[in-house]
Amino acid sequence: ILLIGDATNRVSAAVWNGSSFMSSTTITTTGGLGTSTRAFDAAWESISGNGLVVYASSTAASATPFQYKKLASSTLAWDSTGTDFGTVSSTIGSWVELASQPVTNRIAAMVQSAAGTASTAQAWPAIWKSDNVSDGWTAGNGDTSLGEITRAKLIGVGWERSTSTSVFVFRNGAGSADASTRLLWTPSAFGSLGNLATWGD
Repeated sequence: ILLIGDATNRVSAAVWNGSSFMSSTTITTTGGLGTSTRAFDAAWESISGNGLVVYASSTAASATPFQYKKLASSTLAWDSTGTDFGTVSSTIGSWVELASQPVTNRIAAMVQSAAGTASTAQAWPAIWKSDNVSDGWTAGNGDTSLGEITRAKLIGVGWERSTSTSVFVFRNGAGSADASTRLLWTPSAFGSLGNLATWGD
């Protein structure tokens, strides 16, 4: 899946079929803060082959600043309208990071937003298809004060190679020696927020 954002806050998508791009569509025309950020990302469900795009859906502060659209693997057709990612805060989306689990249909998501262009950033983690079957998001504990302004990317997410554990990291506060926070998700639940400097093994 190729995603392109422009200075007018438009996000467009297309799918490469091995020889050409197809299924071109406009995902949104109100994609968050626009330039200097990437308020969208795409990932594949590893088993079904369905695609997923999460994106900022408003250029003004909103209680649901992110939406998602699905791409059906059987038809390569996109959802006609977006679905709310979930209520995070009255903010504007600035960054999105997705990571597919290699052996399931789960996708880990980390989104970052802020109340305005110079506001303290916020981070919100979630898991797509936490039961590996049903569409929908399972949300974890976010952070509403990352200690930096909106446009800096302060989030990351990935999966452990040999387990079903997803690892979320984000900056928590400015000027602290222990400013990075981590959060783990296993198929049972999200864990507690932890300090990256004292993570251990």
